Amino acid sequence: MTAPERPPRARSTEDALKETERAFRTVLDNLPGFAYRCRNEPTWPTELLSEGFEPLTGYPPSDLLDGRVTYASLIHPEDRDRVWADVQEGLAARRRFQSTYRMLTRGGEKWVWEQGQGVWAADGALAALEGLVLDVSGQKAVEMELRHAEERFRLLTEHSWDIVHVQDAQRVIQYISPSVERMLGFAPDEMVNRRGALFVHPDDQDFVRGIYAGEMLQPGATTRTEFRLRHKDGSWRTVEVFSRNTAGPGQPPYVITYTRDVTEQRRMEAELRQLALYDALTGLPNRTLLLDRLGHALARAGEGGDAVCALLFLDLDRFKRVNDSLGHAAGDRLLQEVARRIQAVARPEDTPARLGGDEFALLVHSARSEGQVMGIASRLQAAISAPAALDGAEVTPSASMGVALLHEGYAGPDEVLRDADIAMYSTKARGRGGFAVFSPTMHADAVGLLETENALRRALDRSEFRTFYQPIVSAETEALVGWEALVRWQHPERGLLGPAAFLPIAEDSGLMVRIDRWVMSDALRQLCLWRERFPGLFVSVNVSGSDFDHPGMVEQVQSALSEACVPAGSLRLEVTESVLIENVAADSALRQVKALGVRVDLDDFGTGYSSLSYLSRFAVDALKIDRSFVASLREKPESRAIVGAIVSLAGSLGLEGTTAEGIESREQADDLRAAGCTHLQGYAFSPPLPAAEAEAWMVSRGAA
Repeated sequence: MTAPERPPRARSTEDALKETERAFRTVLDNLPGFAYRCRNEPTWPTELLSEGFEPLTGYPPSDLLDGRVTYASLIHPEDRDRVWADVQEGLAARRRFQSTYRMLTRGGEKWVWEQGQGVWAADGALAALEGLVLDVSGQKAVEMELRHAEERFRLLTEHSWDIVHVQDAQRVIQYISPSVERMLGFAPDEMVNRRGALFVHPDDQDFVRGIYAGEMLQPGATTRTEFRLRHKDGSWRTVEVFSRNTAGPGQPPYVITYTRDVTEQRRMEAELRQLALYDALTGLPNRTLLLDRLGHALARAGEGGDAVCALLFLDLDRFKRVNDSLGHAAGDRLLQEVARRIQAVARPEDTPARLGGDEFALLVHSARSEGQVMGIASRLQAAISAPAALDGAEVTPSASMGVALLHEGYAGPDEVLRDADIAMYSTKARGRGGFAVFSPTMHADAVGLLETENALRRALDRSEFRTFYQPIVSAETEALVGWEALVRWQHPERGLLGPAAFLPIAEDSGLMVRIDRWVMSDALRQLCLWRERFPGLFVSVNVSGSDFDHPGMVEQVQSALSEACVPAGSLRLEVTESVLIENVAADSALRQVKALGVRVDLDDFGTGYSSLSYLSRFAVDALKIDRSFVASLREKPESRAIVGAIVSLAGSLGLEGTTAEGIESREQADDLRAAGCTHLQGYAFSPPLPAAEAEAWMVSRGAA
């Protein structure tokens, strides 16, 4: 039997209901969450659950529908009481309830938003709960980030040492952070609604106004400026300001500004610049700044013109004596006084400088002529040479000066400094004091000196030095009593060189100590051989000031004596008066040497400082009369008087005697014998001889 066909209207209503149900299901299934309905029973069993449950929680709907998972277990334990309170509050008021909480899913913790309501029976009893749960983790993350950002901004503005403030188009402060009180002493309400320009230093007003006027016209513009702001106590703080115009197109301009106090930083930077470019002791420009200004002066010299520029290079003479005798503090005060004197001579356009140690310079800018430069050099020389009082002692400083005139041929400032230095050493070579103007021949001489220095170093390694010996005889009998050891250099190209050709270079280059020690060892070894045939002989060896500047001098003497196997009394050290006075360590070292049994002769006596008061404190055994007095003995009565005074002085001080050196004739020998000298030395008896010839001389004299 065929079922009766439904009328068209009934079919249309049924289709419409199905379509509505399908559409509703589609909406539910595409929600970022799920819909639910649960009955009001003790365990609130779920009777309806949309397909979105599994994508959100990771659990299939059947787990919840069959009771294998309870909804309460999915709510974070810390949120359960609050969620249930939200539900109860909504039910009590018979309105929808809402709650945001954390859900424990298989994929981890998620934030969800739930909205639901009660379903009431006809008798008014609660029959069920139904609602919607949506995943709001993304929104919550944004919300939390915003909250954290707000908190960070609050912490930044309230606790940062930097100031954050906002100004409007009229530069009126709309907001300023509490840190303004720490930086400027003003409370925020003392600055809000006031123009920022009121706090800017008057000298910076125009600059700041120009910056901000331009900034107002450019939305999105950023600037970095530095100026001074007034502190509440009236002082000024240097600040670094970063600003940004936050306006978009068509929006009113607001400028957010971050202000940092850089007062101490700038002060320290200024101090560092001072240390980097200025000498700490004298306050003069240092080598770095001088070379910079010298470079600019060279550039101007290359542009031509009639102006003359020159570099004056100064080195104080015998400055070490001040340090050694009066102390380094006095030496520093002398350097400061010299700096003051250089500044007094310098013109406003010139650059005085200290290059280090006792070296100074004066860069003369735009002189009218070379003659004016020489005039400045002369005034500078006179100013420095004036007496100065240091710790109750009067010191008369002097300086050797070199002058280099700037010209186009210089490749850089270092070359100018080099040539001025060369000219200065040329002045020292002429006897110190005064000044010399650099010339190309000086450079050639300097190159020659460098070549000689290098050759000297090789000579030590190649054993090119030779020891010559000049006899010392008794004034009474002219019998041989000893020898003075004198060094010669057997140069591979220039032949045999006397000491004047290389010892000054060795002294300046630091090689003197090695040469002196070599001569001592060689002379003592030779003396050991001679004493087997010629007993009682001694050998005199010269020692320089450099020997006392190096540790171990006493040990070196003791070692040389031990190696040669000769008694200490057979060695005499000859030291000049100037060495003893200029080197405070010399007297102590010589006393230790004398304790070994070695004798000490004061060489060239009377030519150094002519201060007899020094003699009583020196540990010397005998005096050597300088050849200059011997040479003029008959021509100058004063020389005869000086020789007599030296002999008398030696006797009064209980010294062993006096040796006159540089004797050229028998007449000189007779005069010196008559004057009371105990020993004689010079070409009148023999020139310096190599060891073999010296031995032959002894044999010929019957010394054996």
